[in-house]
Amino acid sequence: MKSVKNLILTVLAAVACMFVMQPATADTDAYRVVSKVIDVASLADAAGATSTVAVPGAVLGDACLVSAGVDLQGMTVTCYISAADTVSIRVQNESGGTIDLASTTFRVFVHPKGTR
Repeated sequence: MKSVKNLILTVLAAVACMFVMQPATADTDAYRVVSKVIDVASLADAAGATSTVAVPGAVLGDACLVSAGVDLQGMTVTCYISAADTVSIRVQNESGGTIDLASTTFRVFVHPKGTR
């Protein structure tokens, strides 16, 4: 049991280290962090909205994370690399009611794929 606990702690520590973000540099293996203010339209239940943000150096296959500067009120927000140098941010309302988020800054963190 103790070895399982140690294994879990080791894996959690490794995962936490993977998400330490650093500013982008000319190095193609660097993390990229970009911010964009987006005013998502009022969304009825089951509706969504997608916006794009330029992320120089992002390529298909990279991983990304996104955060919002406001309470999402039960909505979900995801991101994906939709083309070279472009990240799409998707906000989806599955809350059961209509929600109108305030305009806010979304931060996108792009992690280069391991094959570069």
